[in-house]
Amino acid sequence: MFGRGTQIIVACVLYLMVYTPLFTEAQSAETVKDYSKWELPKAAKMRLGKGGINDMQFSPDGTQFAVGNDMGIWLYDVKTGKEVALFPGICESLAFSPDGRLLANGGFGKLRGQELHLWEITTRRKISSTSESRPATALRFSEDSKTLVSVDSWGATINRLDIQTGERDVTNLDGQPDSLGHIIEVYTFTHDRVAGGKRDGKIRLWDTTTGKKLITLSGHAVENQDPSLDIHVLALAFSPDGTRLASGSTDRTVRLWDTDTNNDAPITLQKHRGWTNVLAFSPDGKILASGGTDKTVLLWDAATSEMLETLTGHRSGIAALTFSPDGSTLASGSTDGTIRFWNTATGSPLSTHITGHTQWVKALTFFEDSLTLVSVAFNGTINFWDLKTSEKTAVQMEGDRDLLLGLAFSQDGTKLVSSGTKGDIFFAAGFGHSISTPMLDQIIRITDVGSGRELTQTNGDGRILAFSPDGKTVAISNGVSIRLWDTETGKTLDISHIDLTTETDVSFDDTSAALVFSPDGKKLVNGTWGGDVHLWNSETGEALTTFFRAEPQKGQHGRDSIRTLAFSSDGAMLAVGSDTHIRIRLLEGERQIGFKNVPGQTETLAFSPDTTVLAIGRRKGGIELWDITTGDKLITLEGHTGSVETLVFSPDGKTLVSTGQDGTILVWDWDQSLKGSPEIR
Repeated sequence: MFGRGTQIIVACVLYLMVYTPLFTEAQSAETVKDYSKWELPKAAKMRLGKGGINDMQFSPDGTQFAVGNDMGIWLYDVKTGKEVALFPGICESLAFSPDGRLLANGGFGKLRGQELHLWEITTRRKISSTSESRPATALRFSEDSKTLVSVDSWGATINRLDIQTGERDVTNLDGQPDSLGHIIEVYTFTHDRVAGGKRDGKIRLWDTTTGKKLITLSGHAVENQDPSLDIHVLALAFSPDGTRLASGSTDRTVRLWDTDTNNDAPITLQKHRGWTNVLAFSPDGKILASGGTDKTVLLWDAATSEMLETLTGHRSGIAALTFSPDGSTLASGSTDGTIRFWNTATGSPLSTHITGHTQWVKALTFFEDSLTLVSVAFNGTINFWDLKTSEKTAVQMEGDRDLLLGLAFSQDGTKLVSSGTKGDIFFAAGFGHSISTPMLDQIIRITDVGSGRELTQTNGDGRILAFSPDGKTVAISNGVSIRLWDTETGKTLDISHIDLTTETDVSFDDTSAALVFSPDGKKLVNGTWGGDVHLWNSETGEALTTFFRAEPQKGQHGRDSIRTLAFSSDGAMLAVGSDTHIRIRLLEGERQIGFKNVPGQTETLAFSPDTTVLAIGRRKGGIELWDITTGDKLITLEGHTGSVETLVFSPDGKTLVSTGQDGTILVWDWDQSLKGSPEIR
């Protein structure tokens, strides 16, 4: 950056060159304390949480640290751990140029096309942006920083972008099919080879110049004796000189391959107790770091295969690993939302750490008033958010569960009912989805939100849970039946729309997909995967009525699955979201309202406080607002890059809050949301 004296001397000649970076940095300095307002959609007041962790990297000089996720790239100061900038755009992979001038990110865009962005770090200016049909799983710059090389996520091509001219060169990978789901595939490359790991446990290697297939390594696959078990390759890393390849998979091993000899007989490292899903070599190639779903990081001597250190402290699985340029520091990012830094010589933790990168916000509500939010993440971390200051206070639920499946807050936000699992959970970069083989915890727990303390529990399994408005009763569905649990007396009442005494083979279409109590607590509604909606008396368990039942249309294999349910505040209307429709049922008079040209993939619904607007959360991240009287769409609020999990209005009706699988919470000004199409600031 120019000093003041130099600025005066060159001001007349370089005004435009100097002014832009100065203005940008001044802007950044003003907002650095309140990063919750960076890159907001127009109608949003703040963003709480920073999203998960897809990729991480130190800058070439080691002073800055980049974290890529479904929001973009967060840039941090390494010494302080403070936020420096946010470069927007879904980031599945990132790379610094060797000269430290540029930062690249690649990932899926809104329509699942490729977004590849190039940023000038000093000015925070986007210098290039391209859209193609496929996203980049792996990125790296040439040594002279003039070319950006990427492998697309479907593994079909190697792409080279000339930074100065914008010209692109594409090399097809020999024999690589174009239709494999990218969620469970991983790629890495060095100067002369590309490696790709597949769902069959095998690794393919190609020549980067010609795209010719060199060899298939089957080490992970040969031990898969049970054909019903999939051995996914989850992690790959080349040594800096390209002579060795490390691989990790769901078989809980790390394999070290000699790429000079192409020998299909690797050295096997077996110390992880969970899936090995992330790997990194130190810059000198002497240390290999491996991270797993067992929440640990292991350091290995790459030459002798001896385990050097076990690094513990994360509460959830490891999502990313990267070494500092001098190799003295290892950074580990976890799905627990933290990034920790370690001394590689001693294995001891450093004082600097980064927080706030929650992988998946499962649910939220307002806590007693309109000024405080309470959210819960997939791993049981409860966060309180002050909407005046955006400050966060964390509380950890009692018990140790890797993934909370069913969740529901009481109406006042003071209690939480949950069901969970124990087992290996792997989050796929860029999607917010997970691959897992969990063991279902056969206990339903009630937790005091303020303290995280368990209040009571009952036996049973249920991924679908709902609290009654008075917070005394919980509805629990295991798919086939519904249990009403009085949490004060412990008494239960079982109800089912299926006659289990005569029906031995229950169809999937008959199983429950959603539950909701009416505002007065007297009715309970459940929707099924087959498209039926059942209404019950919640006090007696009496079946009241069934509606929206429909047989499959010609040419379709199944019926219209119910995805979500919501009552209006007065209980007069029930909104039902299915795979293909959004409908509102007026419970008095049994009249229905249908919306026009509503696409499917609805995840959540909420009535506005005055019951004039229905908010619809989509699987692809948008929030649509629809006029209940006319059935017309008013506006789409864009901001989430993952499926919208929750929509909640504040008690005073002035704020709409949404959560997504992108790991963020967006706080919307309700009046502003209705005024026009949102634009990025």
